[in-house]
Amino acid sequence: MTHENDFPELEDSKRQKFFKILMGVILGLLIVLMVIPYYAVKLDPSPSVIPSPEQVLSSNTIIPEVNVSSRVDYRTLIKPVEPQVKFLADSIVSKACNSGEKICHAKALYYYVRDNTDYVSDPISAEYVEHPLEVAVSQAADCESGAILLAALMESIGVDAQLVFIPQHAFVRIKLDDASQRYVQPDGWIYLDWTCKSCSFSEVPNNNIEKIYLEV
Repeated sequence: MTHENDFPELEDSKRQKFFKILMGVILGLLIVLMVIPYYAVKLDPSPSVIPSPEQVLSSNTIIPEVNVSSRVDYRTLIKPVEPQVKFLADSIVSKACNSGEKICHAKALYYYVRDNTDYVSDPISAEYVEHPLEVAVSQAADCESGAILLAALMESIGVDAQLVFIPQHAFVRIKLDDASQRYVQPDGWIYLDWTCKSCSFSEVPNNNIEKIYLEV
């Protein structure tokens, strides 16, 4: 009668085979752990930095005259082909994003407006609406004028934007077909409120209130 111990070469071969399989499994797991974050970043890129106004605003910005009498007229302030607005948007996204993905560009524009625009109320006696370039230069606005700036920047890089109105407040929603579903509401839109300084991209404090939308 023979025992396994009588064949040490066989035992060594089994051990070697086991360790090879174990090392293969470990190597496979390491590759998976490295690949998943890479593709997660690639599919959902974020800005590497948000530039300051001094870095992106032209020193000779000309602010056009504003003539609005109702909310419908806000659309006249949002012109995707406005050269100065286009220059500002392009400067922001080129400095903020390493990729050409629109999701990164949209995040950069949102964070730029959120971080570089102070909320200031309108006069008690009147509704004052600034041109988006005036908001960009003054770095201050009420909710509506800041939303107009954000919508104008989005439209200038080819992102569909709408103004959203709720009682005593206004913000923006955008349509990005390739955006991660964690940003998208059931209606297919991403909501952005620049006045919420603690809100991340797609976070809106007043999302459950009845809204009025204005296509721009």
